[in-house]
This record gives sequence, C-alpha cells and structure tokens, in this order.
Amino acid sequence: MSFFTRLFGLSNAPTSPTGNPSTTKVTWRDSWAALQYIPPFLKKVYQTHPYLALANILLRLFKTTLPLATLYLGKLIIDEVVKQMSLGAQQDLNHLWQLVAIELGLVLASEILSRLIALSEALLSDLFANQSSVELMRHASAFDLEQFEDASIYDKLERARRQTNGRVYLMTNILAQVQDIIGVITLSIGLIFFNPWLILLLLVAVIPAFIAENY
Repeated sequence: MSFFTRLFGLSNAPTSPTGNPSTTKVTWRDSWAALQYIPPFLKKVYQTHPYLALANILLRLFKTTLPLATLYLGKLIIDEVVKQMSLGAQQDLNHLWQLVAIELGLVLASEILSRLIALSEALLSDLFANQSSVELMRHASAFDLEQFEDASIYDKLERARRQTNGRVYLMTNILAQVQDIIGVITLSIGLIFFNPWLILLLLVAVIPAFIAENY
C-alpha cells in the first residue's frame, strides 16, 4: 500500500457510490493517530534528495547551539567590562574587543545559517512537491475511466493535488519544531549549569506559546 493510498484513501478498488467524505469533528485521539503518517512522510522527504535533507538537518543542529554560545559570550563581555572598570587607568580593552568580535561573528554566523537553511529548505520543498505530483499522477494512471467518473474518487484526487503544497509546509513546520525543541533543551542545559532557577523563567516563557499553539 503506497503512501498516498494510506494518507488519502486513494485506491483503484471499486468504491460505493454513496462513499462521501466524513464530516466528523476531529478529536485529540484523531490528531494523535495522524502522527503515524509523519515517519513515512519524513522518509519520503529524505528520499527526495538525501544530501539536501542532511544538509538542512545539520545546519539546523548547528544553529541550535548558537543561542547558548551567544548567551555565554554576553556573560563574558559583562564580566570583562566590570573587570576593566575596576582597573581604572590600567585598563586593557584588547580582550574585551576580542569578545565583542566573536559575538559579532556568532550573530553573522546565525544570519548566514538562516539563509542557508531557507535555501536548502526551498530547494527540498520544490523537489518534494514535484516528486509528489509525479507519484500522484502515476498512482492515478492505474485507475479505470469509471473510477474517474466516481465523485468520491475524483474528490480525493483533487484534494491530494491541492495538498501537495500543504505537505511542503508540513515539512517546514516539523523541521522548525524539532529545531526549537533542541534549542530549548540546549538552552535549558546551559541554564542549569549557570543558575537552575532560571529554568522557571524559561518555562514561564514557553508555556504561553504552547497554550496558544494548542488553542
């Protein structure tokens, strides 16, 4: 059974003339059950272009470490400023400017990584959309003429065609969510070593966004 058959219920088997799409309200159980399609979906994305997929993942993983590094450098800069102020006339700002230069480099690296992630994601999205369209046409070519005249079959084919771009957005959202989760975990580890009480502030900052997303 192909991915399109499982996802959209597309089959070349005869269907009942009364088969209409269900209008039942989606529940939490239905939403959790739909997660079973994510692994085969991600597998298809990877098979579209393995190198682009790996490049996108590695770039995102590297970018998740930058917020913690930037935060730590900010601490070093503040400590160095306090130290130099206590020295009075014997100030040596070379180390301070080195830290500022590294901080600037991290900001530029974050911007460059964002551009590279967007580029690889756009290329991968276009390739995946094209491949999905080709597979959908190949799947539809196995149907008989009578099945194309079936309203329910035609509706499913049309829905699958329209949702090709929607699956591209799904890929983008999944990768972004994974990146955010890894980033929060990395930042949490850093906060534990610096000051465990700051984890509470992190939770306070994350919970409203979580509630808004679920609402």
